[in-house]
Amino acid sequence: MSQDVKTALDEAQGWLGCEIRDVVSGARGICTSVTLWLNGCVRVSISPPCKKDDMCPDDIWVDWSQVVVESWVTEVTALISHNAVQSRIAVVGGPANDPPKVGQR
Repeated sequence: MSQDVKTALDEAQGWLGCEIRDVVSGARGICTSVTLWLNGCVRVSISPPCKKDDMCPDDIWVDWSQVVVESWVTEVTALISHNAVQSRIAVVGGPANDPPKVGQR
């Protein structure tokens, strides 16, 4: 792994739980995932807030270089974020049950 990719990955992992914004699309939400692709691309997911009718939009995946942090996570906001994630899980039906073993249905 090149030093540039490692630096990008380390920086993006620090955003987990923070409110971030994509400067290209303007999308905002909580950073819930950071991925490293085989080609060295570092991507982050933005979980937009749920709407009033409890409909939660799908996460938006963007390149780490087009993201800015709107608010850094603290212990208090981490707790609020955790509660929001638990609410989101209840709405979208996660976490999944254990998957069937190979050969079972």
